[in-house]
Amino acid sequence: MAGRLPKAEQRDKALAELALAGLDLAAGREHPLLLTGRRRDQSRVGTPALFLTV
Repeated sequence: MAGRLPKAEQRDKALAELALAGLDLAAGREHPLLLTGRRRDQSRVGTPALFLTV
C-alpha cells in the first residue's frame, strides 16, 4: 500500500488494494467495479461504475 497520508488529508482520501486475481474474471471483457462506503454520519456514498479489463 502507498505511504500514509498526512492527518489533514486523511479525511478526504481513501487508500485500498484490490486482489483481482482471486475473482476469476474472464479475460478480455469489461467488468464493472462499484465502490461504496459510509460517511461519518453513516449515510452511504458510492462511485459510478468503473470498468476494468483484465
